[in-house]
Amino acid sequence: MTTQPAHSELPAITSPADVAASVPYLLGFQPANSIVMVFRNNHKSQLALTVRLDFPSPGRECTDEAAILSQINHCARTAIAAGADEVDVVGFPGRDTGARRALLARVCEVVSDWGVQLMSWGVVIDGQWTDFSDPDSRPVALDTAGVRAQVNWVGQGVSYVASREDLHASVVGDATALSLEVLGRIEPAFADRGLPPRTNSAARRRVEDSIVEFLSAAPEVGSLAVGEEPGSETLARWYLSLFDRRVREPILWRLATMDQLGDQPKAVVDWRGSALERLTWLVRNCPAQIGAPVSSVLAAFAWQCGSGALAMIAAENAVACDSRNILGSLVLQATRAGAQPGLWRATLASMTLGELRSSRRTSPSGSA
Repeated sequence: MTTQPAHSELPAITSPADVAASVPYLLGFQPANSIVMVFRNNHKSQLALTVRLDFPSPGRECTDEAAILSQINHCARTAIAAGADEVDVVGFPGRDTGARRALLARVCEVVSDWGVQLMSWGVVIDGQWTDFSDPDSRPVALDTAGVRAQVNWVGQGVSYVASREDLHASVVGDATALSLEVLGRIEPAFADRGLPPRTNSAARRRVEDSIVEFLSAAPEVGSLAVGEEPGSETLARWYLSLFDRRVREPILWRLATMDQLGDQPKAVVDWRGSALERLTWLVRNCPAQIGAPVSSVLAAFAWQCGSGALAMIAAENAVACDSRNILGSLVLQATRAGAQPGLWRATLASMTLGELRSSRRTSPSGSA
Protein backbone atom coordinates (compact mmCIF):
# COMPACT_ATOMS: atom_id res chain seq x y z
CA MET A 1 0.00 0.00 0.00
CA THR A 2 1.12 3.53 -0.77
CA THR A 3 -0.31 6.61 0.93
CA GLN A 4 0.32 10.27 0.10
CA PRO A 5 -0.68 12.49 3.05
CA ALA A 6 -1.11 16.15 2.22
CA HIS A 7 -3.24 19.20 2.83
CA SER A 8 -2.13 20.99 -0.33
CA GLU A 9 -4.49 22.86 -2.63
CA LEU A 10 -5.43 20.97 -5.75
CA PRO A 11 -5.12 22.41 -9.24
CA ALA A 12 -8.37 22.91 -11.11
CA ILE A 13 -10.11 19.53 -11.19
CA THR A 14 -13.53 19.69 -12.77
CA SER A 15 -14.08 16.20 -14.15
CA PRO A 16 -13.42 12.54 -13.32
CA ALA A 17 -10.88 12.49 -16.17
CA ASP A 18 -8.99 15.31 -14.42
CA VAL A 19 -8.76 13.16 -11.28
CA ALA A 20 -7.56 10.10 -13.23
CA ALA A 21 -4.96 12.21 -15.04
CA SER A 22 -3.77 13.62 -11.70
CA VAL A 23 -3.08 10.26 -10.05
CA PRO A 24 0.54 9.82 -11.28
CA TYR A 25 1.37 13.35 -10.11
CA LEU A 26 -0.19 12.67 -6.71
CA LEU A 27 1.70 9.39 -6.25
CA GLY A 28 4.97 10.41 -7.87
CA PHE A 29 4.88 7.45 -10.27
CA GLN A 30 2.62 5.85 -12.87
CA PRO A 31 0.63 3.12 -11.05
CA ALA A 32 -0.01 -0.33 -12.47
CA ASN A 33 -2.21 -3.18 -11.22
CA SER A 34 -3.53 -0.68 -8.68
CA ILE A 35 -6.62 0.66 -6.97
CA VAL A 36 -6.25 4.36 -6.17
CA MET A 37 -8.51 6.42 -3.91
CA VAL A 38 -8.23 10.21 -3.97
CA PHE A 39 -9.84 11.69 -0.85
CA ARG A 40 -10.59 15.41 -0.95
CA ASN A 41 -12.04 18.15 1.21
CA ASN A 42 -14.48 19.88 -1.10
CA HIS A 43 -15.09 22.84 1.22
CA LYS A 44 -11.39 23.75 1.29
CA SER A 45 -10.54 22.42 -2.21
CA GLN A 46 -7.77 20.40 -0.61
CA LEU A 47 -6.33 16.94 -1.01
CA ALA A 48 -6.76 14.96 2.22
CA LEU A 49 -5.19 11.62 1.34
CA THR A 50 -4.27 9.53 -1.71
CA VAL A 51 -4.17 5.77 -1.23
CA ARG A 52 -2.87 3.11 -3.62
CA LEU A 53 -3.48 -0.62 -3.18
CA ASP A 54 -2.48 -3.57 -5.37
CA PHE A 55 -5.18 -5.60 -7.07
CA PRO A 56 -5.33 -9.18 -5.73
CA SER A 57 -2.72 -11.63 -6.97
CA PRO A 58 -3.96 -14.46 -9.22
CA GLY A 59 -5.06 -17.40 -7.11
CA ARG A 60 -5.30 -15.28 -3.95
CA GLU A 61 -8.39 -13.26 -4.79
CA CYS A 62 -10.43 -14.17 -1.70
CA THR A 63 -7.61 -13.71 0.81
CA ASP A 64 -6.26 -10.54 -0.80
CA GLU A 65 -9.70 -8.96 -1.25
CA ALA A 66 -10.46 -9.36 2.45
CA ALA A 67 -7.16 -7.65 3.30
CA ILE A 68 -7.82 -4.86 0.77
CA LEU A 69 -11.27 -4.10 2.20
CA SER A 70 -9.83 -4.06 5.72
CA GLN A 71 -7.16 -1.57 4.63
CA ILE A 72 -9.79 0.56 2.91
CA ASN A 73 -11.81 0.80 6.11
CA HIS A 74 -8.72 2.01 7.93
CA CYS A 75 -7.80 4.49 5.20
CA ALA A 76 -11.34 5.88 5.01
CA ARG A 77 -11.28 6.49 8.76
CA THR A 78 -7.88 8.22 8.46
CA ALA A 79 -9.06 10.35 5.52
CA ILE A 80 -12.19 11.48 7.36
CA ALA A 81 -10.06 12.47 10.34
CA ALA A 82 -8.02 14.58 7.88
CA GLY A 83 -11.18 16.36 6.72
CA ALA A 84 -12.13 14.33 3.65
CA ASP A 85 -15.75 14.47 2.49
CA GLU A 86 -15.36 13.31 -1.14
CA VAL A 87 -13.54 10.48 -2.87
CA ASP A 88 -12.76 9.38 -6.43
CA VAL A 89 -11.80 5.74 -7.08
CA VAL A 90 -9.57 5.00 -10.07
CA GLY A 91 -8.50 1.50 -11.11
CA PHE A 92 -5.38 0.70 -13.11
CA PRO A 93 -6.11 -3.00 -13.70
CA GLY A 94 -3.95 -3.62 -16.76
CA ARG A 95 -6.89 -5.47 -18.24
CA ASP A 96 -10.62 -5.06 -17.71
CA THR A 97 -12.14 -8.12 -16.10
CA GLY A 98 -15.50 -8.63 -14.45
CA ALA A 99 -13.82 -9.63 -11.19
CA ARG A 100 -11.69 -6.49 -11.01
CA ARG A 101 -14.60 -4.24 -11.89
CA ALA A 102 -16.69 -5.95 -9.19
CA LEU A 103 -13.90 -5.36 -6.65
CA LEU A 104 -13.76 -1.66 -7.57
CA ALA A 105 -17.52 -1.46 -7.07
CA ARG A 106 -17.15 -3.10 -3.66
CA VAL A 107 -14.41 -0.59 -2.75
CA CYS A 108 -16.80 2.22 -3.64
CA GLU A 109 -19.49 0.70 -1.42
CA VAL A 110 -17.14 0.39 1.55
CA VAL A 111 -15.94 3.98 1.24
CA SER A 112 -19.49 5.29 0.81
CA ASP A 113 -20.56 3.44 3.96
CA TRP A 114 -18.23 5.79 5.86
CA GLY A 115 -20.28 8.76 4.70
CA VAL A 116 -17.75 9.99 2.14
CA GLN A 117 -19.43 11.12 -1.08
CA LEU A 118 -18.34 9.06 -4.09
CA MET A 119 -17.72 11.54 -6.90
CA SER A 120 -16.59 9.11 -9.61
CA TRP A 121 -15.13 5.70 -10.26
CA GLY A 122 -13.60 4.12 -13.33
CA VAL A 123 -10.53 2.56 -14.89
CA VAL A 124 -7.49 3.57 -16.93
CA ILE A 125 -6.40 0.92 -19.44
CA ASP A 126 -3.79 1.58 -22.12
CA GLY A 127 -4.12 5.32 -21.59
CA GLN A 128 -7.90 5.21 -22.03
CA TRP A 129 -10.19 6.44 -19.25
CA THR A 130 -13.63 4.86 -18.75
CA ASP A 131 -15.97 6.53 -16.26
CA PHE A 132 -18.20 3.85 -14.69
CA SER A 133 -20.15 6.50 -12.76
CA ASP A 134 -21.57 7.66 -16.11
CA PRO A 135 -23.60 4.86 -17.77
CA ASP A 136 -23.21 6.55 -21.17
CA SER A 137 -19.44 6.98 -20.87
CA ARG A 138 -17.12 5.61 -23.53
CA PRO A 139 -13.33 5.21 -23.27
CA VAL A 140 -11.49 8.45 -23.99
CA ALA A 141 -7.78 9.18 -24.31
CA LEU A 142 -6.63 10.44 -20.92
CA ASP A 143 -3.95 12.66 -22.48
CA THR A 144 -6.78 14.52 -24.19
CA ALA A 145 -9.58 14.42 -21.61
CA GLY A 146 -7.29 15.18 -18.69
CA VAL A 147 -4.88 17.56 -20.39
CA ARG A 148 -5.89 20.60 -18.33
CA ALA A 149 -5.09 18.86 -15.06
CA GLN A 150 -1.76 17.64 -16.48
CA VAL A 151 -0.82 21.15 -17.61
CA ASN A 152 -1.67 22.53 -14.17
CA TRP A 153 0.52 19.95 -12.40
CA VAL A 154 3.44 20.57 -14.75
CA GLY A 155 2.96 24.31 -14.32
CA GLN A 156 3.36 23.82 -10.57
CA GLY A 157 6.62 21.94 -11.14
CA VAL A 158 5.21 18.51 -10.21
CA SER A 159 6.37 15.44 -12.16
CA TYR A 160 6.46 11.66 -11.81
CA VAL A 161 8.50 8.64 -12.86
CA ALA A 162 7.38 5.76 -15.05
CA SER A 163 6.76 3.24 -12.25
CA ARG A 164 7.22 2.55 -8.55
CA GLU A 165 10.12 0.31 -9.55
CA ASP A 166 11.85 3.31 -11.13
CA LEU A 167 11.25 5.35 -7.98
CA HIS A 168 12.69 2.50 -5.89
CA ALA A 169 15.74 2.27 -8.17
CA SER A 170 16.47 5.96 -7.62
CA VAL A 171 16.96 5.19 -3.91
CA VAL A 172 18.11 1.57 -3.65
CA GLY A 173 20.23 -0.56 -5.94
CA ASP A 174 23.63 -2.10 -6.52
CA ALA A 175 26.62 -0.31 -5.09
CA THR A 176 27.72 2.68 -7.17
CA ALA A 177 31.34 3.46 -7.94
CA LEU A 178 31.10 6.45 -5.62
CA SER A 179 29.64 4.41 -2.74
CA LEU A 180 32.50 1.92 -3.05
CA GLU A 181 34.98 4.78 -2.96
CA VAL A 182 33.27 6.16 0.15
CA LEU A 183 33.38 2.76 1.81
CA GLY A 184 37.11 2.57 1.18
CA ARG A 185 37.60 5.79 3.14
CA ILE A 186 35.73 4.60 6.23
CA GLU A 187 37.49 2.84 9.06
CA PRO A 188 36.28 -0.75 9.49
CA ALA A 189 34.97 -0.11 13.00
CA PHE A 190 32.68 2.62 11.71
CA ALA A 191 31.43 0.59 8.74
CA ASP A 192 30.81 -2.53 10.84
CA ARG A 193 29.17 -0.93 13.85
CA GLY A 194 27.96 2.43 12.60
CA LEU A 195 29.95 4.38 15.17
CA PRO A 196 29.94 8.16 14.65
CA PRO A 197 33.33 9.80 14.82
CA ARG A 198 34.02 11.79 17.97
CA THR A 199 33.64 15.48 17.23
CA ASN A 200 33.19 18.73 19.07
CA SER A 201 30.27 21.12 18.63
CA ALA A 202 32.12 23.33 16.14
CA ALA A 203 32.94 20.37 13.89
CA ARG A 204 29.37 19.10 14.08
CA ARG A 205 28.06 22.54 13.13
CA ARG A 206 30.37 22.72 10.10
CA VAL A 207 29.05 19.38 8.83
CA GLU A 208 25.45 20.39 9.53
CA ASP A 209 25.89 23.64 7.61
CA SER A 210 27.61 21.98 4.67
CA ILE A 211 24.86 19.36 4.28
CA VAL A 212 22.08 21.97 4.53
CA GLU A 213 23.87 24.17 2.00
CA PHE A 214 24.08 21.24 -0.41
CA LEU A 215 20.40 20.34 0.02
CA SER A 216 19.12 23.92 -0.18
CA ALA A 217 20.76 24.87 -3.46
CA ALA A 218 18.56 27.11 -5.58
CA PRO A 219 15.91 25.01 -7.37
CA GLU A 220 16.84 26.51 -10.75
CA VAL A 221 20.22 24.79 -10.45
CA GLY A 222 18.38 21.53 -11.15
CA SER A 223 20.20 18.22 -11.28
CA LEU A 224 23.74 17.90 -10.03
CA ALA A 225 26.19 18.87 -12.73
CA VAL A 226 29.26 16.80 -13.47
CA GLY A 227 31.98 17.90 -11.10
CA GLU A 228 29.48 19.46 -8.67
CA GLU A 229 28.99 16.27 -6.67
CA PRO A 230 30.64 16.13 -3.24
CA GLY A 231 33.76 13.95 -3.24
CA SER A 232 34.05 10.64 -1.45
CA GLU A 233 35.98 12.15 1.45
CA THR A 234 33.26 14.74 2.07
CA LEU A 235 30.52 12.15 1.70
CA ALA A 236 32.21 9.77 4.15
CA ARG A 237 32.35 12.57 6.71
CA TRP A 238 28.68 13.49 6.11
CA TYR A 239 27.38 9.92 6.29
CA LEU A 240 29.22 9.14 9.52
CA SER A 241 28.23 12.45 11.10
CA LEU A 242 24.55 11.67 10.48
CA PHE A 243 24.82 8.85 13.01
CA ASP A 244 25.00 11.64 15.61
CA ARG A 245 21.53 12.98 16.31
CA ARG A 246 23.13 16.34 17.21
CA VAL A 247 23.85 16.65 13.49
CA ARG A 248 20.90 14.75 12.05
CA GLU A 249 18.07 16.43 13.92
CA PRO A 250 19.14 20.05 13.43
CA ILE A 251 19.21 19.29 9.69
CA LEU A 252 15.64 17.94 9.85
CA TRP A 253 14.58 21.02 11.86
CA ARG A 254 16.14 23.39 9.34
CA LEU A 255 14.57 21.56 6.40
CA ALA A 256 11.17 21.81 8.08
CA THR A 257 11.70 25.55 8.64
CA MET A 258 12.94 26.19 5.11
CA ASP A 259 9.87 24.38 3.79
CA GLN A 260 7.79 27.39 4.80
CA LEU A 261 8.38 29.75 1.88
CA GLY A 262 5.45 32.08 2.29
CA ASP A 263 2.55 32.19 -0.16
CA GLN A 264 4.43 31.04 -3.27
CA PRO A 265 3.17 27.47 -3.95
CA LYS A 266 5.39 26.90 -6.99
CA ALA A 267 8.47 28.10 -5.09
CA VAL A 268 7.70 25.56 -2.36
CA VAL A 269 7.23 22.74 -4.89
CA ASP A 270 10.43 23.67 -6.76
CA TRP A 271 12.48 23.85 -3.57
CA ARG A 272 11.09 20.56 -2.23
CA GLY A 273 11.79 18.83 -5.54
CA SER A 274 15.37 20.06 -5.64
CA ALA A 275 16.06 19.12 -2.00
CA LEU A 276 14.45 15.69 -2.40
CA GLU A 277 16.46 15.04 -5.56
CA ARG A 278 19.74 15.86 -3.83
CA LEU A 279 18.87 13.91 -0.70
CA THR A 280 17.87 10.92 -2.84
CA TRP A 281 21.24 11.18 -4.59
CA LEU A 282 22.99 11.07 -1.21
CA VAL A 283 21.12 7.90 -0.23
CA ARG A 284 21.76 6.22 -3.57
CA ASN A 285 25.52 6.77 -3.24
CA CYS A 286 25.81 5.74 0.41
CA PRO A 287 27.25 2.31 1.30
CA ALA A 288 24.54 0.07 2.75
CA GLN A 289 26.69 -0.58 5.82
CA ILE A 290 26.15 3.02 6.96
CA GLY A 291 22.99 3.87 5.01
CA ALA A 292 20.39 3.93 7.80
CA PRO A 293 20.79 7.52 9.08
CA VAL A 294 20.78 9.27 5.70
CA SER A 295 17.91 7.06 4.50
CA SER A 296 15.89 7.97 7.59
CA VAL A 297 16.48 11.68 6.90
CA LEU A 298 15.16 11.23 3.35
CA ALA A 299 12.19 9.25 4.69
CA ALA A 300 11.25 11.95 7.21
CA PHE A 301 11.66 14.82 4.74
CA ALA A 302 9.74 13.02 1.96
CA TRP A 303 6.92 12.31 4.43
CA GLN A 304 6.95 15.96 5.48
CA CYS A 305 6.63 16.95 1.80
CA GLY A 306 3.67 14.60 1.25
CA SER A 307 5.66 12.18 -0.92
CA GLY A 308 4.46 9.00 0.76
CA ALA A 309 5.82 6.58 -1.85
CA LEU A 310 9.35 7.98 -1.63
CA ALA A 311 9.11 8.18 2.16
CA MET A 312 8.10 4.53 2.39
CA ILE A 313 10.91 3.36 0.09
CA ALA A 314 13.50 5.37 2.03
CA ALA A 315 12.14 4.15 5.38
CA GLU A 316 12.23 0.55 4.20
CA ASN A 317 15.84 1.06 3.17
CA ALA A 318 16.73 2.61 6.53
CA VAL A 319 15.30 -0.39 8.38
CA ALA A 320 16.94 -2.83 5.94
CA CYS A 321 20.31 -1.17 6.60
CA ASP A 322 19.75 -1.24 10.36
CA SER A 323 16.67 -2.80 11.95
CA ARG A 324 17.28 -0.63 15.04
CA ASN A 325 16.74 2.61 13.13
CA ILE A 326 13.94 4.28 15.07
CA LEU A 327 13.16 7.14 12.70
CA GLY A 328 12.94 4.82 9.69
CA SER A 329 10.58 2.52 11.59
CA LEU A 330 8.44 5.46 12.67
CA VAL A 331 8.07 6.83 9.13
CA LEU A 332 7.38 3.35 7.76
CA GLN A 333 4.54 2.82 10.22
CA ALA A 334 3.17 6.31 9.59
CA THR A 335 3.12 6.02 5.80
CA ARG A 336 1.52 2.58 5.93
CA ALA A 337 -1.20 4.02 8.16
CA GLY A 338 -1.71 7.11 6.01
CA ALA A 339 -0.83 9.35 8.96
CA GLN A 340 -0.51 13.07 8.37
CA PRO A 341 3.00 14.48 8.96
CA GLY A 342 1.67 17.34 11.08
CA LEU A 343 2.64 15.55 14.29
CA TRP A 344 6.25 15.30 13.11
CA ARG A 345 6.31 18.99 12.23
CA ALA A 346 4.82 19.87 15.62
CA THR A 347 7.40 17.74 17.43
CA LEU A 348 10.26 19.49 15.67
CA ALA A 349 8.66 22.89 16.17
CA SER A 350 8.47 22.29 19.92
CA MET A 351 12.26 22.19 20.12
CA THR A 352 14.94 24.77 19.43
CA LEU A 353 18.06 24.33 17.36
CA GLY A 354 20.12 24.81 20.49
CA GLU A 355 18.35 21.97 22.25
CA LEU A 356 18.71 19.64 19.28
CA ARG A 357 22.37 20.47 18.84
CA SER A 358 23.10 19.75 22.48
CA SER A 359 20.53 16.92 22.94
CA ARG A 360 19.27 18.49 26.14
CA ARG A 361 15.78 17.18 25.38
CA THR A 362 14.45 13.80 24.31
CA SER A 363 15.27 13.09 20.69
CA PRO A 364 12.27 13.04 18.30
CA SER A 365 13.91 10.40 16.13
CA GLY A 366 15.45 8.17 18.77
CA SER A 367 19.04 7.12 19.07
CA ALA A 368 19.31 5.27 15.74
